[in-house]
Amino acid sequence: MKTKMIGICLAVLAASGTFSVQAASDKKASDYKCYLETTRGHQIGFYRWKENKKTMLMAKLVGMQTYSKDKPKPYIKEVLECVKLHDEFSSESAQQLDKMTAR
Repeated sequence: MKTKMIGICLAVLAASGTFSVQAASDKKASDYKCYLETTRGHQIGFYRWKENKKTMLMAKLVGMQTYSKDKPKPYIKEVLECVKLHDEFSSESAQQLDKMTAR
């Protein structure tokens, strides 16, 4: 009986460890770069998002103002593509603009 109880306890502990690892990975934020169409042309924007909220936060970018030294700041018309910071864009024009963009 004690052996069964110990086995059940160990199984519960192992399962809870797996769930806590999954929960920790959902909480971890990653750096992204996005190829944006703004009211002043195309631009690369940099963001830090949690992996599980990426799609929702990408959608929320439309209509927001983005960084610019000039006034007034341009608005984001469309988010064309978002990738992790060290990944490459699939679009050739996005790759070229990314090479010229300061970090």
